[in-house]
Amino acid sequence: MRWKRFTQNERNKKAVGVTWLMVKVHFAKGFAVYTVRSPNTFKPTSIRTQDIGRKGHSLRRAGRLKKTGKWATQAFKIKRSDYEAGLRVQKVGKVFKIVKPK
Repeated sequence: MRWKRFTQNERNKKAVGVTWLMVKVHFAKGFAVYTVRSPNTFKPTSIRTQDIGRKGHSLRRAGRLKKTGKWATQAFKIKRSDYEAGLRVQKVGKVFKIVKPK
């Protein structure tokens, strides 16, 4: 998975304090998956999936980091139908939100 870098033009257009995740979105089992951190940075048996938002529509995959043992987000999964309707993952400060861009 490769991270897309912002061009100078994209950096100028971004709203202050708002970051759109510029990662390659892949589809797996009816979900659009946004990878936030590499799976290699987590303890192998600690990965859990949590339901966020409407039941079964948006999920957060989290686990314990190898270095610190703290919980962190590994990926967000959005139901494919919601993704096609325009929902995206957005980061505001340190908080991730699932929103429909204007």
